[in-house]
Amino acid sequence: MNNAYISEYLQLIKAQLPIYGKAEQAFIMQLTDTIELYFADAQTAPESVSDVIHIFGSPQHVVNEHLSEHVQDVARHMRARRYVRTCLVAAIVALVLVLATFIVSQIYWNSATQIVNDYEAPVYSDEVSAESELESEF
Repeated sequence: MNNAYISEYLQLIKAQLPIYGKAEQAFIMQLTDTIELYFADAQTAPESVSDVIHIFGSPQHVVNEHLSEHVQDVARHMRARRYVRTCLVAAIVALVLVLATFIVSQIYWNSATQIVNDYEAPVYSDEVSAESELESEF
């Protein structure tokens, strides 16, 4: 039995879960089986989501019962998630700093090279006369 109201109820429960791992997938599967078995035995189908909520409880209540049974698992999973997120942010910040340093150094070296290439030595009057004499010989 795949009733849209049952699916909607299960989606409301999934939305309330702070994590969705193997234990939560097993919980959702078990809850799905229980709900479908209940309505198969009753030989009726729910007429709305409120019928399912009335029989099985609000999604918040169902999730709170599940989480109270698995407090250590949820806490461990959330700590691991926070650690991974922190490491990822640190890696991104480090990458941005390395790229910024590289870009600034490239800009510096390009501008320094341009200054050296554009530099013309001052010409003194003695040198001008010596150059003009050399040019006149040719």
